Amino acid sequence: MATLAKVAESNQMTPEELQNMLQRNRQDLQMATDSGAGAAARSASSTLPRQLLNLIGALFVMIGKYATLHPRSFTITVLTLVLVIYTSLTIPKTGIVMSTFPKPLVSNGYSTFFSPPNSHLDKYLLNLSKNRKKKMIASIPKIGLSKGRKDILLDFEEDDDYSNDGQAVIEKVGRKSASPFNKELSFAITARKSIPLESMMQSSSSSLSPDMEQDIANIVYERGQEILSSRRFTEFSSEAKFHSCPSSKKSTGTFGKGSNTVSRLPSCIAMNKMGDLKRFGVQPFALSLEENVTLQQGNVNFSLVSFYTLKGGHFDGELSIALEHWKGQDNGDEDEEESDDEENKADETEEDSDDDQSVVESSKQSTDRIVVSVSIMVPKKGRKLSKKMADKMVSSLASSIASSILTESKQVISRKMHFGNMRKKVHTTAAEQRRLRAEQEQKMEEMSRDRKRRWKRGAGDGRYRPSGDRMRSPNNC
Repeated sequence: MATLAKVAESNQMTPEELQNMLQRNRQDLQMATDSGAGAAARSASSTLPRQLLNLIGALFVMIGKYATLHPRSFTITVLTLVLVIYTSLTIPKTGIVMSTFPKPLVSNGYSTFFSPPNSHLDKYLLNLSKNRKKKMIASIPKIGLSKGRKDILLDFEEDDDYSNDGQAVIEKVGRKSASPFNKELSFAITARKSIPLESMMQSSSSSLSPDMEQDIANIVYERGQEILSSRRFTEFSSEAKFHSCPSSKKSTGTFGKGSNTVSRLPSCIAMNKMGDLKRFGVQPFALSLEENVTLQQGNVNFSLVSFYTLKGGHFDGELSIALEHWKGQDNGDEDEEESDDEENKADETEEDSDDDQSVVESSKQSTDRIVVSVSIMVPKKGRKLSKKMADKMVSSLASSIASSILTESKQVISRKMHFGNMRKKVHTTAAEQRRLRAEQEQKMEEMSRDRKRRWKRGAGDGRYRPSGDRMRSPNNC
């Protein structure tokens, strides 16, 4: 206290005033220390992770309160959110598989809610090929329903009036059929689509050989064989998608000469409204026949590819795809004989009508035709597709294959025309250069002969030296 009294006395203050001042300073210092600690705590709590944690905690608290107050609405909202997330993740991968095998009163076969992507079909076919003994089982008791299609297609061509080109025709089967091959069937439908050669002949004026029609028909038939061997059946179809096993796409070779490994690989077709609930259905196939034959003394060529159905699909039977080349016949002698016989007829009107009819028939027979035919055959006691769905399948396949062949053929013909024009241009240029060189040499020789004649008339001195580059002596450079 004596020290405090001395300090107060030196500052001209009383001890009580000094003590009060020290007490106030102590309180101010303590308050400043407390405010600094609070600001540091507030700054630590205002960081981004802490704010996110606080927001998430508040969100969970609000969700818990909402679930307590409205349990039914909360359940519906959660299920909807889960469904949206599941579909957004599953559609690009599988298309949402609804069923993988037919079940009575539940499913007709492999079905997806959306269009199955190619990656999913690749996995599906690879799984079938790996477990070939267990999963690649035919759904029909007898394989080889397409062996008699050639004779049936011949009957089609004879009765065809070209009015239903591209449309499906339901064939007579069972006892109603005159063909022994269709008597074993319960359902058969065929769509035939002809490829117009006239459009390509008009665009390829004079670059091909004189027998232009035959050359174009051969080009179209060869392109069609390549398309059949590469299984490009649905390039221009929006309703169906034919997919082959990835390993079979790498195979190369001529038509009908594929290896046994490739022939055992499966394929499938996916179509809208063929599956459950009118959604997408997937039908697996396996190759049963692939051949190239010639009929009727070489006038008809057939390239035939046939597939039989596997278990797990939507119908039982075989899918047959044929490319037909009907070659034109030269009926000039027959027309002359018919005209000679008709000249002996008495009625001139009947003679004119018979002539017109014979001309029409001969023109019809003398033109080449390329036809794509697609057939579905279902044996007895086999599961059938609806007529509308079968019509849609064969019509879309026939139209798509014909469009692919037409596009490929036009590209080949345009390349041939381009290369033919280039070759003709090079040949013309070379001939012109040879002609100019020959003319120049001829002028040089004529000039040399003329100089020699003038030298002989005059009194030429020394030896005659002709002028010109061709006759120049190496010693007179």
